[in-house]
Amino acid sequence: MGDKVRWEYAKLGEFAELVKGRTPSGKPAAYFGEKGTPWVKIENLRRKWVSASREYLTAEGERSGRTVPPGSVLLSVNRTIGKAGIAEVPLQTNEQIIAIVCKEQDNTFQEYLYYYLMFSAGILEKRAYVTVNSRISKGMLEDVIVPLADPGYRERCVAKLSLLEKLLWAKEDMLGVLKRYSDLVQRNGIQGLSGDKETCRTDLEHLTKLLGRSLKVTERLFTAALEQVFREAERQKEEIYYGGRRWGWVTIDQMEKLEAPLKALLKEMSFFQQCLYRAFYAAGTPCAIHTIVKQVKKREPSLKEHHIQDALAAVETFRQMGLMTRQEERKLYYTPDETEENEILGEDGSNLTISFWGCSFPGRDRGSRAGEGETT
Repeated sequence: MGDKVRWEYAKLGEFAELVKGRTPSGKPAAYFGEKGTPWVKIENLRRKWVSASREYLTAEGERSGRTVPPGSVLLSVNRTIGKAGIAEVPLQTNEQIIAIVCKEQDNTFQEYLYYYLMFSAGILEKRAYVTVNSRISKGMLEDVIVPLADPGYRERCVAKLSLLEKLLWAKEDMLGVLKRYSDLVQRNGIQGLSGDKETCRTDLEHLTKLLGRSLKVTERLFTAALEQVFREAERQKEEIYYGGRRWGWVTIDQMEKLEAPLKALLKEMSFFQQCLYRAFYAAGTPCAIHTIVKQVKKREPSLKEHHIQDALAAVETFRQMGLMTRQEERKLYYTPDETEENEILGEDGSNLTISFWGCSFPGRDRGSRAGEGETT
């Protein structure tokens, strides 16, 4: 927006309480009614302000969960990651949504956070832990680092983004009305201004296409505005929040030994996979997978729910891409003292070994050192 912004950073859990929704169990007929407290699902997160739902909780149903106050920012965290809204009335949600209750009740800040979460949808998706479905846990979300700016800048950002978002909604509404009218023309033969049904149908099709293209342009403008507001904050996060010393890891763009197409592929991978490769790259020497996983989970708490199986799958993917190779096998010992007495043997009496992996660089010198940084 042309402003010189001084960014500060804080974890989401430091300035907000996170409330995970739930589904009432037991007697559903007694818990739901035509009126009461809205019980919000992902399908209700259509636009910024959320005040209604298809299902409502009775007083008895409301007691089974926790009602969050107006102004709570709602975020989908299961299956669909990153859809956001703001509670306009007291409400509850199901378990696929986490409500973010800011300690400071400031409407502008809550809208600013709502827009930041929209901007971060792709980032959150990459951080999601995948079981049957993608999901972000409450603990992972509490560790998300949010860029904070001064109130004046936040107000200007919210004003700009709100204006574009309202324009987007207006075009969506117009397109919906136009499609409903087109359906009426097809069913009932309503004549257009030119007097014949075929001309009216052709005109409506042309107008629908024009409005559809206009809607897509507005969507791109809104996405570009989100990028303009938050991209620089994300770029500076590495330098400012981590003090420019994020564990000796280099960014993917700084991996000089990787060709551009492979960098692009890495950027499309999950956040866990990216962190795993960055840690291997920084190590500079072959490492055991479990050692790298411990480093990653210690230094990026939002990834603590990932398991060694996730890392094994990621390393196999890297191997298939030509980005990693199994460089040596080492015997397992009871203690670090590598003596014959401490060797761990299998049932058949043979030595048990563990694989050590390192980065490889297709098209470059595979014998060169794996990375410039050192882990600490």
